[in-house]
Amino acid sequence: MKISITGIDDAPTLASDFSIMYGKVQAFAQAAPGRGIVSALVLLSDDGDEIDIEWVGVDSEHFQSNYFSKGNTTTWNRGGIHSVSAATSSFHTYTIDWTASQIVWSVDGVAVRTLSAASAQGFPSSPSQFKVGSWVAGSPSNSEGTIGWAGGLANMSQAPFDYFVKGIYIEDYSTGTSRLLARDPEAAEILRHENQKRDSDSSSRTTTAATITAAATETANPALSPVGPVQNVTLPPVISNATASASPAVVTTSAGAQIGCNYLSAGALSAVAVLFITLF
Repeated sequence: MKISITGIDDAPTLASDFSIMYGKVQAFAQAAPGRGIVSALVLLSDDGDEIDIEWVGVDSEHFQSNYFSKGNTTTWNRGGIHSVSAATSSFHTYTIDWTASQIVWSVDGVAVRTLSAASAQGFPSSPSQFKVGSWVAGSPSNSEGTIGWAGGLANMSQAPFDYFVKGIYIEDYSTGTSRLLARDPEAAEILRHENQKRDSDSSSRTTTAATITAAATETANPALSPVGPVQNVTLPPVISNATASASPAVVTTSAGAQIGCNYLSAGALSAVAVLFITLF
């Protein structure tokens, strides 16, 4: 699947038509290159909980992790920056594993950050929708902080800026259901192997059954009903030319340096294409 930016106002995005309550999301992906271009994987709730993986296209040797709780944006020091090799020219497996006790961000099966639920800045704990997409953070209409974080103004003469996702794995811990979406055999095998390996270690999931059951009951959603075992389905080949719903928010640290984006307030990733209702 290619997610393509061709215009300054583009924010092509795929979004699930359901929410998960604790779970795992994983993508075999190659981020879009380019100054001012941001690619992202996001878990986002209606009440301001958010968990992110982001790539700034000008920096091919790093990706970023971030989170927000109940829309709290009083500080901007939650972000983390992590090493990865050639993120904009090669594929890697990126993972968010979210339980009631912690969030673990990983690349190629190696954990790079763990956040405890006891975090002083809150912890995401609401049913969340999954989004994958890209946007032009380096637009002249955005704040200086946003443009600076993205590496500067985007040079649209270099478009298109392509973000490739060969496979997506989603597991909902509240129902025990999972889905593997892949059109590429290599990606399907990598994601399947990664999750079979994880499932063999029962200690890797720290959310208790009681917690999962209570959460699912309190947030009843027909879209979370069990729909069968892991299966392969085909991803759409191209998503492009979508328009963002709002200008990105100003996101700066106390020192004036931007780390990440709060997508709920920014509207940077619009729900412009529903992926999972047809593919599942």
